[in-house]
Amino acid sequence: MKKRNIVDDKFRSYSWVFFAQGYFNLAALACQKLLNSEEKARSKSDGLNIPYTPDSLFVPILFNIKHGIEIFIKTVDSFAFGEYTDGHDINDLFTELNKKIDKKRFVAPPPQFYNSITQREINNLPQKLGEIKPLISYFYYLDILRPKVGQYYKIIDTKNDVLRYPDNKAGIQIDWNTVLISQIRKSDIEEIFKKLRKLSELFNDVACDVARLTGQQKN
Repeated sequence: MKKRNIVDDKFRSYSWVFFAQGYFNLAALACQKLLNSEEKARSKSDGLNIPYTPDSLFVPILFNIKHGIEIFIKTVDSFAFGEYTDGHDINDLFTELNKKIDKKRFVAPPPQFYNSITQREINNLPQKLGEIKPLISYFYYLDILRPKVGQYYKIIDTKNDVLRYPDNKAGIQIDWNTVLISQIRKSDIEEIFKKLRKLSELFNDVACDVARLTGQQKN
């Protein structure tokens, strides 16, 4: 049985929200920098004048998104049940969270002066979670790499660290030199950014709904 970690303070839960949003926002900022002014985007900190390019930011963008997903899943788990499941496999973590929320069958609490949630909003949770699922799968399996390294490859990223080092134990070795230098395009960043924006919107909605439902809404 997987270890459960108790989060008994709602303000500790909100610390998880800030972390998750931070990783998503940093990835979004990198995407925006590349898409808004690709040819002129440069780091000018401390006198440096280094160009930002899709190939140089591709891996950090994906790494931040995947780590943000893990933290968002654990955030929603903490809001809903006061604890989260140990582990880093975002596919398994989300599947378990989805099952728990479906089994719980939440009922709307008595209306409050503000921050109330309706039964209709609660009933829409499965739909939102259903929309999140394929987006998590997209980033978990790194679908964007399939046409670049082979349609039949499969990444099993159980520790959510396949992008931490060039060498990994995820069942496949990628020739990053070839992929990054010659195959990463602006269109790849556009695709990632579009999915990130939708994922961020859905996760924020679900986290907010569950926080209101369980009385974790921050005043």
